[in-house]
Amino acid sequence: MAKAVFQEEQKFAKYEVFGLLSFFIIAITIKLAYMFIAQNKFTYDSFSLITAVTLLVGLITAFIYFYKTRLETRITKKSIKFRYYPNQAKMKKIRLDEIADTKEINTPLASELSGWTIHFAGEEETYCPSRHKGVLLKLKDGRHVFLGSKNPNQMANVIRRQKAEISRTDI
Repeated sequence: MAKAVFQEEQKFAKYEVFGLLSFFIIAITIKLAYMFIAQNKFTYDSFSLITAVTLLVGLITAFIYFYKTRLETRITKKSIKFRYYPNQAKMKKIRLDEIADTKEINTPLASELSGWTIHFAGEEETYCPSRHKGVLLKLKDGRHVFLGSKNPNQMANVIRRQKAEISRTDI
């Protein structure tokens, strides 16, 4: 295994999402407790009970998914390896000689909150667990890959430095 020149792990850090999910989980749990304990009889129809339990299970599943979401990035002398857990079991690899250009992106929070970072099935692969802050890699085959990073300037500089080192050794 090659020695990492740059290594980083990010977790999902949108605390407002955790707060909102927690609020709804608590509210539905209280409602279910009220249905079972305070009423002492099933005056509610089975549809509202099934709906409440289904919502509770869905919200807890979403909470666990976001809690476990993380991006692991490792840059070695020849490649970038990354895994967006839990969506990817194995690390993806991009060789540095496949990269045509790198660009640091640091989207202001106001732009992010107003919806400018919403992506639909476009030509850019995005791996970013929290803020839209990271490095955009333009590959020689035309693809664009956005890797989230806590330190996009440092990450981009490491990639450029390693690419330059590869170019020097090829000459």
